[in-house]
Amino acid sequence: MAACEKAKADKETELSTAKATLDQTQTSLENANSEKTAADQAKVDADKELEAAKSLKANADQLQANAESNLAKVQDAAKTSREQIAKGSLGYFEQNGSDAALHVFEDTAYNKYTKVGEAKDATSLENMKASLEYIKKCNELRKKLYALKETENIVFVHEIGKRKTPLQKSIETLESYLNRLKKYNQQIHICAERNSYSKTDHDATFMRMKEDAMGNGQLKPAYNLQHGVDFEYITWLTIGPQPTDTTTLIPFLKDAQEHLKFKYKNITADAGYVSEKTIYKCEDCNGCPYKSEYIKGNNCKAPLEERTKTLQVAKTFLKHRKEDLDRILSEEGILFRTNRSIQAEGSFGDLKQDMQFRRYLSKGNANVLAESIACHGKKHKQTT
Repeated sequence: MAACEKAKADKETELSTAKATLDQTQTSLENANSEKTAADQAKVDADKELEAAKSLKANADQLQANAESNLAKVQDAAKTSREQIAKGSLGYFEQNGSDAALHVFEDTAYNKYTKVGEAKDATSLENMKASLEYIKKCNELRKKLYALKETENIVFVHEIGKRKTPLQKSIETLESYLNRLKKYNQQIHICAERNSYSKTDHDATFMRMKEDAMGNGQLKPAYNLQHGVDFEYITWLTIGPQPTDTTTLIPFLKDAQEHLKFKYKNITADAGYVSEKTIYKCEDCNGCPYKSEYIKGNNCKAPLEERTKTLQVAKTFLKHRKEDLDRILSEEGILFRTNRSIQAEGSFGDLKQDMQFRRYLSKGNANVLAESIACHGKKHKQTT
């Protein structure tokens, strides 16, 4: 009986333990379900946020694409504007569709003398605006003068013995000024970067020539002829408007390099092709005890009290002076210099002395260049 009681008690204890475990498991299950529900809700919220983020990214990408497209358009417009501005007045007339004005730029009689849009050129915007301002003022004055003519019933006279009224003289003077302005603009257009040109040959520039018996310089329209000589053969020649040789060497070499199939390793030229100076000017020389000693030049119109000392220094020359001196005094340098004086100067001697060539018979860069080539070809044919 006691054994049955004990077994019953043990069963009840096990049952109680099983119920407690079941209750605990039920509670854990409920907690897990609650956590699952919360996790599912968090997942739904995260998916919504992800969709919202994707939508924001798509909008941002679209905005970026629109911004890049607008930036490209703005850059293209800015580039086009810069190109139009660089063309000067030509770009202005192109922008406004002024066909009549564009026809002037296409005129072959003048467009070869100008560099369209450059600051010093007649086609620059600043020069055009200045000209238009003068023309505007002149036209306003013309309107006033012609209006005064109508109100006063003044009749202009042109016959001999007729006395012109002050109003007619003023209008005729103003008209002459306008005609001069047009003439000056045309002359500036032809002159371009040069300081002169010949009226009979617009490509020719006035240069100082040593032709009289005393060797005095005379200004005459001329061309700057450059020779490139190799083994007594002229391998290249150019025609230019430069009155001196200082700016001709590099353009000559570039032109030869573009057309010849070979390149020269060594180039020999005289000192006339180089000009490099840095100018230093004293701001105030007043009170300097040495002023009268270091400021020379008695032909200067300014009085000594208003003059200041100016120094000219060739920095590049001083920097490379020893190296250059060693090079030209070497055996190779002496050989190059000797050959230069014989060949380069000799080619011009053939023209001037042997052929007595003193004047070009043609006009214009192209014709003068062709005449130069023909003269050298004739000389070569005679010598061979």
